[in-house]
Amino acid sequence: MANDTSLVGIAIAAAIAILVGVIFVTILADESVSKVQLEQQTDTLTLIKIGATQANNYTTEYQLTKLDDAWRETFSECSKSTLATGTNIIIYNSTGSEMVDNGACEAGGNDNQYYIVEGESTLNICNDESVNGTANTFVTVKYDTCPSENYVGGWAQTIFKLIPGFFALALLIVAAFIITKVLKSEKIDIGT
Repeated sequence: MANDTSLVGIAIAAAIAILVGVIFVTILADESVSKVQLEQQTDTLTLIKIGATQANNYTTEYQLTKLDDAWRETFSECSKSTLATGTNIIIYNSTGSEMVDNGACEAGGNDNQYYIVEGESTLNICNDESVNGTANTFVTVKYDTCPSENYVGGWAQTIFKLIPGFFALALLIVAAFIITKVLKSEKIDIGT
């Protein structure tokens, strides 16, 4: 009878330990992700129409400040040369339509809506009718960048990514040990 009580106690303690361990693995994984993955930024830029026709004064230049911090250059995945590209930066006009990057603004041309100076934080909005057809309008710029605080890169990033896995592995080993101990105390052959 006393043996049954101790087994129930061991089973309850093991279940609680495993539950707490699963919660800790989740917290560790969330914290690791927040320190090693890129996060999406959204900038809203107000455009002011210049001149009477769309063909005049056709570029408006903006700086994407979230790409300019000096510390970002120490990590290749955070540098402007990696993130200031047409594949990372997507721009939507005030109606929500994705704009087209054709490489450069041309006077009198309506094909080009914006262009990015590759490897720089400079964004040029062309004075195109589809972009700036009203007196005042805006564009929304979405791009991924490294989190501004506590970003971890290099070899430390690899360690951060491994910690939740090792913690989960340790939890699995402890659970297997407890199950084996309970089965042996009940004299159940586990086939060694």
